[in-house]
Amino acid sequence: MILGIGTDIVDVIRLRKMHEKHGERLLSKILSENEKDYCLKFKDIYPHLGGKFAVKEAVVKAMSSCLGKKFRWCDIEVFNSDCGKPAVRFHNELFKSFSGMEADISVTVAHTRKYAVATVILESWE
Repeated sequence: MILGIGTDIVDVIRLRKMHEKHGERLLSKILSENEKDYCLKFKDIYPHLGGKFAVKEAVVKAMSSCLGKKFRWCDIEVFNSDCGKPAVRFHNELFKSFSGMEADISVTVAHTRKYAVATVILESWE
């Protein structure tokens, strides 16, 4: 049974301008160290950064009924599985909330130089 669906789109150009204004502080606020390392491998980090942020926003929307008010963006970590499929893992309080849910999260993300979009489906094991 589907418990929640979330979709988000990020304006990559706007994100680039925000990074130029706020610098490392912005990256540290929204990305884990692993996510930063991943994005910084690319010549143009912004589509990848936008994709990570879009996934995080989509997760929040999909889990809105079961999320507590206190979490940090870094508590949602976006990574690629061994076969390259995007996935998420949770840390701290989000980990505790999700681990008790008996549910799976499916993630899809796409990006261009201008936009990044992600969809997340939260589905129970029943």
